[in-house]
Amino acid sequence: MSKYVDVRYELERRQRQELFDQRVREKTRGFIDRYWQVLADVESQGLREYVDSEYEELQGEVGRLARLVESDPASARDASIELGNRIHALPRLARAMRQEAARAEREAEQQRVEMQVRAREEMELTWQQELSAWSDPFARRLAFAALGQ
Repeated sequence: MSKYVDVRYELERRQRQELFDQRVREKTRGFIDRYWQVLADVESQGLREYVDSEYEELQGEVGRLARLVESDPASARDASIELGNRIHALPRLARAMRQEAARAEREAEQQRVEMQVRAREEMELTWQQELSAWSDPFARRLAFAALGQ
């Protein structure tokens, strides 16, 4: 009778484990689908270029997780919890990086404009100094007209 009980217990344990694994697989697959969706959203919003290395890394990890869920659902669940935080932070990070890039671009444009203004002012000052030294007023007037254009 003892062997019968042991076999029955082992069979029931395996069934419980299979049910547990199946529930964990289904739940984790749902999370994996959401992770793929977050990555697709980052791509569709044009944010990938700002976090390309992180995107590639997370994409690889989601793929690995999708394979792991089939062989070891409990480990996949644990890895999914950690990965979920990183995945869901990616869009925020990408938007912040885009804002930083836009800010840097605006600053660079502003510096370029300021340099052009300074160069023009220096050029005008130099021409005024040179032309004021000319003694011929007619030549000065002709030079001013050409410089005005």
